[in-house]
Amino acid sequence: MDDSLETVNVETSGVQLEEMSESQLEYSSNMPAVTIQAEVDSSVEQITEAEEEVEEMDDTEGVMVSNAALDSTLLSSMSTAVIPWENALPDDMADVRDITFSGVWSLSSCKIDGYGITQLLDEHVDQYWQSDGPQPHQITVEFQTLTDIVCVLLYLDFKTDESYTPSRVSVQLGSSILDFDEGRIFNFSEPMGWQVLDLRDSSQSQKPAQAFALQLQVMQNHQNGRDTHIRHMKIIGPGRTGLYDPVEGVAAMKEDFLEGYNKAHSRYGMFHDWEWIEKPSSADFGFGLSLR
Repeated sequence: MDDSLETVNVETSGVQLEEMSESQLEYSSNMPAVTIQAEVDSSVEQITEAEEEVEEMDDTEGVMVSNAALDSTLLSSMSTAVIPWENALPDDMADVRDITFSGVWSLSSCKIDGYGITQLLDEHVDQYWQSDGPQPHQITVEFQTLTDIVCVLLYLDFKTDESYTPSRVSVQLGSSILDFDEGRIFNFSEPMGWQVLDLRDSSQSQKPAQAFALQLQVMQNHQNGRDTHIRHMKIIGPGRTGLYDPVEGVAAMKEDFLEGYNKAHSRYGMFHDWEWIEKPSSADFGFGLSLR
């Protein structure tokens, strides 16, 4: 065998291994070529199996959350510092605001004393919520009004929490806690830092989701862990600077107004035949109307 050989190229079943170094193959001049080929064939087989698993995944298995979306600082959860979440957002989520405290929060379970909602919503990620019950573990948020939701943020730390770290979660939305949809599934692979669960629709305008209630379900943990740790959770809505589509938004408000106006006039005698008692002045806050 030629000792100057630096790479081995193998192509089979559409998989190509390139630039495998001499140290990776771990061969010497005394190692038979059959042994080298066996190691290469084994590597090819492993890669082929991994590709087949990816190809077999369908939409029901959810979205793999990209590590590229994480906060570049990736500070340790053992730090007492507040880790900014804004840096974790993609570029097209610039105009957003934190609406976490607009809702009422509840948990399916928690370890007694010091591992509940207070710790989940604490800005310092050295604290965390720990569940204490069977899966799926649930975090439920209820809003008083129909609320626009751009994304949910989770702070997870596989390095610290290991088998307590979620590997699969779902986010369900609904008009109440009794009317959740099928939900969107998100997968994680040893996450470290802020995880962005994008809830916008797939249209070009990327409209935020709308809901009166939201539920996060932890469906599975890494290493088949039972209980879970989530070090922080935020709900992010659109910013106050304007609507995603101002023209469409104004049209929708006009339509809602007309619908309410028509309903108010649907029965004879309701809000009918108003007359002025006296001409109102600009200083008047009431309109001086009476109903005949």
